Amino acid sequence: ITYLANVIIVAHADNSLSPKETAAIEEIRSSIGAKKATINAAMKAALSGAFKPCLVGGFATQVSNASDMLYLCYVDGDFDATEKSVLIEFCKQIGLNQE
Repeated sequence: ITYLANVIIVAHADNSLSPKETAAIEEIRSSIGAKKATINAAMKAALSGAFKPCLVGGFATQVSNASDMLYLCYVDGDFDATEKSVLIEFCKQIGLNQE
């Protein structure tokens, strides 16, 4: 749930959810083997107003989560500054930087 909530929060960072982003969330859900019902729980968590992206699993999973978040930022062709700031903060938690 947290992995998908991280993805969803970055998708909603610009206060819009394009059809391409919706499809990408479903693609990510499928790729990690989460059940369809998990999206509803993740959506509820992400949009609760109190959710902040947080780390899930080991380093490889965290990097994969950041990669999926980055993919979602670019999937609609618009990498919004708000999406970027959410992603940068998440990457700092992992210890990744732009270099």
